[in-house]
Order: sequence, then C-alpha cells, then structure tokens
Amino acid sequence: MKHLKAEVWGAFFDQNKINLSIPPPSTKRKEPSASTAATLAFLSLATRKPVQPPGVCVTGKVLKTGRISEIGQLKEKTIAVAEGGMAKIAFPHANLKEFFGIDYPHPKKLHKNKQKF
Repeated sequence: MKHLKAEVWGAFFDQNKINLSIPPPSTKRKEPSASTAATLAFLSLATRKPVQPPGVCVTGKVLKTGRISEIGQLKEKTIAVAEGGMAKIAFPHANLKEFFGIDYPHPKKLHKNKQKF
C-alpha cells in the first residue's frame, strides 16, 4: 500500500499509525482476506476521501508490514462477485495467474483487467 500512502492519503500516515486486527491476532482464522477491504474502508473514513468508485469488490490479506498477500478461494470469490451483479474485483497481484486460469461460468460478467495491487 506504499503507493496509496503517497498518492491518496498524503500526510495522514506521517501523523497516524493504524493497527487493525479483526478478529484479534490470537484468534485462528481460516481466511482473513477481508482485511484489505476493512483497511481501505477505515482509511476512507479517517481521511474522508473515497477509496474507489462504486462497483469494485476488494479482497486480500493485509500483513503487519502493510503488504497485501495472496488469498485462497479466488474462484469462489470472483464467481460471487459476478453473481452479485458486480463487474470488477481487486485482488492481490500474487493471485493474478490463478485468476486468468479460472474457467468462469459467467465470463462476460467479469472484466479481466491486469493491474498490480
């Protein structure tokens, strides 16, 4: 999220630190991939700046370093996005090869656009 630090939130990170744990770190989680969406939502609220235009779903695990790591169940998540009427999903760059290799039941509902995240 380094590029977001400079481009979107400017001085916010110079004056603030964020430690977001949902649920607490001691709790075993099967799939903590909502942490990117939660982090972006809290940053948007704190800075009063929108993170993205409506219609984009976000998934990814935010590490303690701020990096976004690979997630599991990408196929199921993207199918749910398409079936929910959304056309775009942002996911970790580490999942890119998997995304382009999935045979989707509704391929026209998803726009496959390669951008690093």
